[in-house]
Amino acid sequence: VGTAAKAMDDGHVLHAGSDKNNGNFIVWEDRAGRKWTYSHLREIPKFYRPGEKFKSGAIIGITGKSGLGTGPHLHITGRDRHGRLFDPAPLLALGS
Repeated sequence: VGTAAKAMDDGHVLHAGSDKNNGNFIVWEDRAGRKWTYSHLREIPKFYRPGEKFKSGAIIGITGKSGLGTGPHLHITGRDRHGRLFDPAPLLALGS
């Protein structure tokens, strides 16, 4: 809890909010057109609004437990530019 959730690439915010399932979340798009969702955050910095740009390594959330998460963690979902889900693990290991 309280670890910085950082962007792994330059990007911009598409949506930030909260819902029952994902808790606090932020959806952002990277330079390659991939869309990322970071869910179950404790908090999202207040200055992130749709269209807001940031650089790789920017803190875009603080980990915690929100929504239907069973414990503190960062849930990352990746979608390619065609909207298809993909496993983000190889990109996370590379740093983008």
